[in-house]
Amino acid sequence: KQWYQRRVRADAVRVVQCYSANNRVLKVEPDREFMLLPNNIQEVKIRFEPLDTGIKDYQVNIVDTKNRILLERWAVHTTSDLPIVSKTYDLARVPRSLHPSHSP
Repeated sequence: KQWYQRRVRADAVRVVQCYSANNRVLKVEPDREFMLLPNNIQEVKIRFEPLDTGIKDYQVNIVDTKNRILLERWAVHTTSDLPIVSKTYDLARVPRSLHPSHSP
């Protein structure tokens, strides 16, 4: 799973937090509050972990938590497909009564 990086800059000292519109699918790090300092660059990492296939759009918001100001909003456009099946297996279920852990 690959992380994508974005850089954030602030015009003043700010305590901020990143929020994903769907944090089960779009992971953001740092995932807690952090401080932005003027003239410094902070890296924010985003990772996409799809739960289904298709094309979807998500938002990531960076909010000044003290002043409740939206500083940045990123649109994340995603595409996911089913994985390629390289091997298949036939599995047979063993009845519980024949399983070694259930022997008398």
